[in-house]
Amino acid sequence: MSIKLSIKVSKANGVIVFMPEIFKDINCKFDDYSIQFKYDNLNFVIELDSEKLDNTELEAIFWDFYSYLGFVLGYFPSIIEATFMDEKYLANIVEQYKTKECFIRISEQYIENMNIEDFKESFKKFRSLNKKASFQFAMFNVAMMESNHYPEITILNVLQSLDGLYEVIYSSKTTTKKIIRDKIKYIVNDTSQKNIESMTAEEIEDIKGYMQKISEITFYDKLIYMCNICDYDIFKYEKELDPKDKYYFDNLITMFVNTRNKFSHSVNKNNTLNGTEATTYIFKVIMLYRVLILKELGLSKLIDSEKFLANLKEWDDYIIPTIKKNEEDK
Repeated sequence: MSIKLSIKVSKANGVIVFMPEIFKDINCKFDDYSIQFKYDNLNFVIELDSEKLDNTELEAIFWDFYSYLGFVLGYFPSIIEATFMDEKYLANIVEQYKTKECFIRISEQYIENMNIEDFKESFKKFRSLNKKASFQFAMFNVAMMESNHYPEITILNVLQSLDGLYEVIYSSKTTTKKIIRDKIKYIVNDTSQKNIESMTAEEIEDIKGYMQKISEITFYDKLIYMCNICDYDIFKYEKELDPKDKYYFDNLITMFVNTRNKFSHSVNKNNTLNGTEATTYIFKVIMLYRVLILKELGLSKLIDSEKFLANLKEWDDYIIPTIKKNEEDK
């Protein structure tokens, strides 16, 4: 099975963005299939082969890789040819995965080099993670699509996806959840009257207490947790603002929470992001999401820190002045 992607994007403003040769000369064998990458002029060629899997199974592997590629690059390169697609299907897919031009930027390409082991291990992790988080990933991908016209919906998709990501990846890693899981396993594994009676009043109260704590974990708590474990302090600029500033970190996170609740739960909330704020802050929220995923895949070590921090500074220098100027012009 052979698939060709375009490595060149010609943007409306005349800027040309080339896909970096991250996977150059990688020829990788997995247990039941092999994958090889080639750069042919302006095409990125992916060749999948297997003696055990049929074309339907190989196609599923390709779609996993395409989603993986979106996180590594920050956008989806166009598919220009695929042996398993007819022309009509290909045209629909190209349109469906057309990334908005504003998200296709050279400065968003943080990873430039990857060896065979980096790819093999990270792709295996991604395929495993994708089984649990495919809905969250699809929601995240939709946020960057050309077909998504409303900034509030764009940032809502990413915030919702972050909420789901916490439940899929991080909730089981927290001490509280582990204690609850162990305590509940203790009860469920032996439901005999003797076992229940052998529990002390303190143990029973512990379970009640931890269950209460779980119910009190809010979306605000989840966002704070994910910001804290991210390898880069995406919102360092906001943390250094005057606490009275509207975009001071704690208040900004509250605005994220209120915006998500207003649109997803039909809750009438004040202190939400307006159109301009959503349009500008979406870039930093996407940065947070991507770095979290790259970290889970073991690829954050390959991020060019100098390039990443320069890109982050570019957004810091742009976002808040742009928002405040917009407010003054009203």
